[in-house]
Amino acid sequence: MKENFLSRYTPRIMPAEVLEQIFVQRQGLASELVERIRESVLTAVKSHTLLIGPRGIGKTHLVSLVYHRICEMADLQEHLLIAWLSEEEWSVTSFLDFLLCIFQALQKDVEALYDLPAEEAEAEGV
Repeated sequence: MKENFLSRYTPRIMPAEVLEQIFVQRQGLASELVERIRESVLTAVKSHTLLIGPRGIGKTHLVSLVYHRICEMADLQEHLLIAWLSEEEWSVTSFLDFLLCIFQALQKDVEALYDLPAEEAEAEGV
C-alpha cells in the first residue's frame, strides 16, 4: 500500500490527488474560484479574490487545490502562467523585488523553452 505524504503546514508541496481527498466543506468555494479564474483568463471580465481567515483554517490548502485544478485545464495553458510565490515572502520590499520574485518563480517554465527547437520555443514563448 502506497502511503500519501501529508504536510500539515505546507499543503502546496502535496500531490493534487491527496489535496482533493482530504479537502472538506469548501467544494463550492473551490469551484467558484476556478470558474472566476477561467472566466478572467478566457474573457474580458477580470476579477480578484481575497481570501481572509486565521492561520490554519485552510487558505493555502484551498489555493493549492485551485492551482492544481487550473493547471490541469488544457484550454487555459496557452493563456496562463502561474507564478507561485512563497507564502511569507520577506524579501519583497519594493515593486522591483516583487517582479524579480515573479520572474524567479517562472524560471522553470522559461528554462524549458531552451530544450525546444527555435521555432517551437518562439511559438511557446509568445
